[in-house]
Amino acid sequence: MVNRTSLQRWLLATVVVCALIAGSCSGDGGSSAPPDSGADEDSVIEETADGTAMATDDPDDAAVEAPTFEDPKYDLGHLDELTRWAAEFTNGPGVEAVGDPILVGYVHDAELSPRHFPAATAAVGYINEQLGGVAGRPVELVACDPSIPRLETEIDPETEEEIEVEISCGTDLGDNDDLTMVVAQTRVRNAELYEALADKTPVLVASPGDVTELTTSSTNSYLAGTLTTGGMGIWALSLELESAVAMLTDNVAGRDGFTMLEPMFAAAGVELVPVWITPTTTESRIESALTVAEATDADLIILGLDEPGCLATAAALAALGIDGTVNIIISSSTCFSPSARASLAETAGFEVPANWHFATNGFNPFEPTLESGYASIAAILDGPLRPDHVGDGGVEAAVVAMLSATRALNRVDGDFSHETVDGALKNPGGPVPTQAGDQDCGRSPAFVPVCAGRVGVVQFAGDAWIDVATGDGAIDLTQILFPPG
Repeated sequence: MVNRTSLQRWLLATVVVCALIAGSCSGDGGSSAPPDSGADEDSVIEETADGTAMATDDPDDAAVEAPTFEDPKYDLGHLDELTRWAAEFTNGPGVEAVGDPILVGYVHDAELSPRHFPAATAAVGYINEQLGGVAGRPVELVACDPSIPRLETEIDPETEEEIEVEISCGTDLGDNDDLTMVVAQTRVRNAELYEALADKTPVLVASPGDVTELTTSSTNSYLAGTLTTGGMGIWALSLELESAVAMLTDNVAGRDGFTMLEPMFAAAGVELVPVWITPTTTESRIESALTVAEATDADLIILGLDEPGCLATAAALAALGIDGTVNIIISSSTCFSPSARASLAETAGFEVPANWHFATNGFNPFEPTLESGYASIAAILDGPLRPDHVGDGGVEAAVVAMLSATRALNRVDGDFSHETVDGALKNPGGPVPTQAGDQDCGRSPAFVPVCAGRVGVVQFAGDAWIDVATGDGAIDLTQILFPPG
């Protein structure tokens, strides 16, 4: 049984923040090598996290208020409800954009995340055709992939001979004076990229994926991103637990996740046993590792896995009879991505394991409402990626980023200076699609670029999706965002 009085905010915040910041100094964006876990490689929960108030000067006394858009600049009565909502969000005129384009840089990794750029392109097409772009002018993406070396020929000033020089995204986009801002959706060379763009070009991170993106003060991010891992921990520790197992991919993301979770559980007096999974680990080896970790007797099983790990783990858990009816199972969103669901349907006969919980940015992606913004995303991706985009967090983040970038640029009244655009990014002035709660950029002294303050939990039970902690009832991240003092 967790003694909730022992979950003091000052202690929880201290250990989490110190652990993460220490991890950011390790050189690879993560913590040190994972400890040896002995592995080589449900009931339906209705209780939600304690306290749902958003943080102000005194987080304990804050109240939840539904944010609203500013009065639209244009008469949008000619638009249908869905398009009007999107046009109100972007502050656009709701007509087809014409004229000289507004250039926005877009950094992505096509090999690791091949669906992000098509999603961003689809969003820009919708913005230009339906919403009016930026003050009636079309948005145009200037894309750069940092994983693909670009070489240019230059003259060596000493030898006066031709030499080949590698051009990074930071150099390429940072030296482009025509860019109004850059949207980053990559985990490749982030530190170098953000250092190169600092004070040159404002940056909106589509969704923070590692410590660099949580702590680089020159950037901004409207989605909780990897902080959903911490939200999973906060939610789990609001329940009655004595033991927990964390199954994590043995990579930077997995180590960052454990670095965030382990001190939280330690502060609550709950042992968190890690089981490290490699991309090539088999179902039988995972089953053996789970047995060693005594997962069948654990109150909670947390999954922070890449897609291959999700599939193998789902099979291993089923083989051990772990189905979420006795243990609580909560997972990152990777395990309910469209491709993961399709693979499970083909190999296991079901798309989503019963009784699993999943972390979100605060709303249920399988309920495309206007309030959550998922209705707009469904419309935007209806042609190129629908219907199999639902639940793909990276695809959804790409669309949210393009809508948010357009909103920021529409709010500067043609002044595209670094100071003005960056100021607009740091003051969104309204809710953001898919992200529950307010957007208060710079609220956290530890995670300055993070504007979100909540994460969500949904559960798949009885062949249906259940809202466990969503909307105004989403998990408050105050404990992580605010260190003592």
